[in-house]
Amino acid sequence: MTAMSARSTSEHDTAEIANPSAYIRLPGSARTFEVRDVLRGLGLRWNPGTHAWHGRLPAPKREFLGREFGLRPQVPPPFIYVVQGDKGG
Repeated sequence: MTAMSARSTSEHDTAEIANPSAYIRLPGSARTFEVRDVLRGLGLRWNPGTHAWHGRLPAPKREFLGREFGLRPQVPPPFIYVVQGDKGG
């Protein structure tokens, strides 16, 4: 195993441990339309505004979508909210 692949694996493992059930986004496509009942069964919801499926899925279910249907859910970066104090007025 090269240093590069070891680093990638380590980063992946850290992300999975930190967030075993990740919020995912799956862009709409002809394939997602074909398997929409499966996606609903996994608890994903369709958002017509963004033309994408979204919801929380654990890693095994994300892998299932790739293995069985060739779909690659995206795990968007987490939102970081910065709360600023009252500026007064």
